[in-house]
Amino acid sequence: MATDVQKYEWVNFYKEIVFPYILSYEEKQIELAQDLKKFKSEVGHNFRPDKILGENGLIIDDPNHHTEIDPFTVLALINVGTTEKRKKLHRLLLDKSFDLDLTGIAESDAQSVWFYPYQANEKNKIIVERSVKTVPNLWKLFKDVVEIHDENIDSIKDQVLGILPNASIGINKLSTGLSRCRPDLFFPLNSIGTKFLNKYGINYTDISVNNVEKASKVWTDYCTAITETKNRFENKELYELYYQAVCEIESERCKNGKDKNKSDESESSELDENINNLDFPLNQILYGPAGTGKTYVTISKALQIVVPEWWSEDLERSRSTIVEQYKVLVDEGKISFVTFHQSYGYEDFIEGIKVKGVEGQLNYDVESGVFKNICKRAKNNPNENYVLIIDEINRGNISKIFGELITLIEESKREGKSEELEGLEVTLPYSNEPFSVPNNLYIMGTMNSSDRSLTSVDIALRRRFEFIEMMPKPEVLEDIKIDGLGEKVVKIILDTMNKRIKVLLDRDHCIGHAYFTHLKPTSARSTATVQDLMQVFEKKIIPLLQEYFFDDWGKINLVLNKNGMVKMEKVEEYLFPNMQPHEREHLASRNWDINTELFEGDADKKKEALMKIIEGKNKESIMEKVAS
Repeated sequence: MATDVQKYEWVNFYKEIVFPYILSYEEKQIELAQDLKKFKSEVGHNFRPDKILGENGLIIDDPNHHTEIDPFTVLALINVGTTEKRKKLHRLLLDKSFDLDLTGIAESDAQSVWFYPYQANEKNKIIVERSVKTVPNLWKLFKDVVEIHDENIDSIKDQVLGILPNASIGINKLSTGLSRCRPDLFFPLNSIGTKFLNKYGINYTDISVNNVEKASKVWTDYCTAITETKNRFENKELYELYYQAVCEIESERCKNGKDKNKSDESESSELDENINNLDFPLNQILYGPAGTGKTYVTISKALQIVVPEWWSEDLERSRSTIVEQYKVLVDEGKISFVTFHQSYGYEDFIEGIKVKGVEGQLNYDVESGVFKNICKRAKNNPNENYVLIIDEINRGNISKIFGELITLIEESKREGKSEELEGLEVTLPYSNEPFSVPNNLYIMGTMNSSDRSLTSVDIALRRRFEFIEMMPKPEVLEDIKIDGLGEKVVKIILDTMNKRIKVLLDRDHCIGHAYFTHLKPTSARSTATVQDLMQVFEKKIIPLLQEYFFDDWGKINLVLNKNGMVKMEKVEEYLFPNMQPHEREHLASRNWDINTELFEGDADKKKEALMKIIEGKNKESIMEKVAS
């Protein structure tokens, strides 16, 4: 076992040996990249090439592999994989024989080691080329970081604000890179570091950064979190704290019977259930009632299809880390997202003629749509997977949008290397180009079953897609605590209402768990208030029930178990003076409204109304469950 001195020997080793060596290659970046490619191959790792704009106007792999590379990426590349492989990468890089203990240095995700985007990228149908300043700015930041004096981390603020909005970098990745350079000054906000800080109530801003203003807020909050962490743990260095975080997570895994070394072991959050099966169908539709997490799950599924190694390496990632990686892959063109609607057509999805004014002349150009573009990218990179996510797929006119290509998306009709594939091809009507659908493109749709029953879905869609049902999962809400009501109440309320809806309407119109998930405990708040829960009912649940039951308030009242959230208004005599009392009573049965007095009134009455929802034959057993 390593002693404390050996345990963190990499800190000085990096400063005295590794950093000077990397800096010696600032003017020899092509050579450095080629060496790394060879070293990665020796340990069985891939090292993807850069992408450039080819002579034909298409994005292709750089024949020179990488013409530039930055120090943060180098350090990330040699810290991927098992401990032994990481040690070997260090030895290969420095061309020396040594046994360096790497305890406490942040590991890297295999698919998110790059601190700079591709040299050429397609975004929103526009080719975007990497700024010539991107990599030089990273070299400058690296040199300044390793030379920070007097712990003045704000001295690099201006450089950070210029780098953070980069599509390939977020505060999670940047902080991890900075921590490898100065582990005494920076704490990594990777999944392990984030979980550790949340556990001890240390918060920071984690938002998507696309401008300097947002970058400034993120950096300021990060610096504040660093200060708070140092004050909380006065007797420990930040790299010692990170090692503590790693140990605590390992301890939790062992406690839960999980073995980190089992690389094929699947684990998922309650909302990501069943997405760790790598045998994904090429065409699938997630369907279910509103609020069951369909769009939420497509992000996780897309990542597992496109970067399965990244997904399987670290099963403790925060949702923000997952979303950040998803955005990187969207920017790289590996994942595309589109929403179908009634006005969406073939010209938007496949190709169409678009009129453009150029120097006073009208040009009629054929422009490729989302589907054609991602098919092109997938064909150019047959060894990589691509995903097209179609949200609300049932809202579009399938025949109008897919046209003649609906046949080509069938698994057996795809173009690929297998002899079992027919590789059908059609000629597109506008461009007269031959077109086929590659076998490495996955199409994933979402469908709200409360909008349209599955039985009425276009038969062409039903034949070519696998349908995966996603129903409400009340168990996801088990850990929600409500002041004065305790745990599990929200779970039981949702479960009870949905059982009533199934009887009064059907299972397609159940209420999804996602309407309540914002009430779950966070690092900043362990318990939600009764008012928080009441707002969900007033602003979300009751309006949803109005839509489901076509303003049949009697049935809405039954779903709520006549708990007073909605009330029947008396019809005043002066409104209809010529009516008989029994006629006015009949009108009153249709004169309902939300009981705003309840929602704005006494807290005890609100609690009574909420508990009334689950009142019934099993009230005592329900209350026992709540108490337990």
